[in-house]
Amino acid sequence: MTEITKIQRLVCNEFNADFVSSPEDMKVGISRNVKQGVIPINGLRHSPEGDTTGWYIWGGEEFSEEPDFFVPLHVAHLGE
Repeated sequence: MTEITKIQRLVCNEFNADFVSSPEDMKVGISRNVKQGVIPINGLRHSPEGDTTGWYIWGGEEFSEEPDFFVPLHVAHLGE
């Protein structure tokens, strides 16, 4: 089991959420403002589809409806 999978399981257990694997070769949608330190960090999970995990992650209270607000990022790069 990879380190990211262990962390995912712990977070799901903490929030009493079903675990759905997010393999490192799949993508999330993430806003650019996350790396700018905008808080809080929020996430929304949809069902996985194609090469995406279904996760959308953004900084701030609200996310934008602009088509380029979320950019794709492989799970393997989330810690960078």
